[in-house]
Amino acid sequence: MAIVLAIVAIAFFVVNSRGCYWTPGIHDTRLIGAPWGFLGFSGLLQLILGVWVGVDAQKRGSNGYFWGLLVFFTSIIGLLVYLLWVTDAMEKISKEVQQAKAPAAAVEPVTVVDAVLPECPACGGEVEDGFKACPACGAALGCSGCGKTIRKGWKVCPWCTTRLGAGR
Repeated sequence: MAIVLAIVAIAFFVVNSRGCYWTPGIHDTRLIGAPWGFLGFSGLLQLILGVWVGVDAQKRGSNGYFWGLLVFFTSIIGLLVYLLWVTDAMEKISKEVQQAKAPAAAVEPVTVVDAVLPECPACGGEVEDGFKACPACGAALGCSGCGKTIRKGWKVCPWCTTRLGAGR
């Protein structure tokens, strides 16, 4: 689209530099035609630039009409303001993305060292913490003092210091 408009603007400039035929009463076209052609080309260039900035601002999530009209009416100054704004906004976004990624990268995976389920002290079958009796043999799994689950080989309950039987 911009290429087509640029070609039209150049053709407009070339035609107008040879003569300003629609201006009544002016026949010295060497002095009048070239400035009008240049002004027409400049205006078309301003329009193209304003549309481009407006579309770009809209894609970036900003108000495209505001930025397009600002660049159209203020020319290079508006374009510089827009470019500074885009650069500043992009730096803020990249910092936010890096900050969001940093905690995720700092978290290390947790490795489970002891994933073995407790065993029944009577039969050696697997039981889970909180079971009151072994599902395989029916033996009591809790401490007689506090009721917490005990494991095979323990001599004393670690929670209430009750001595456990010799069979456990």
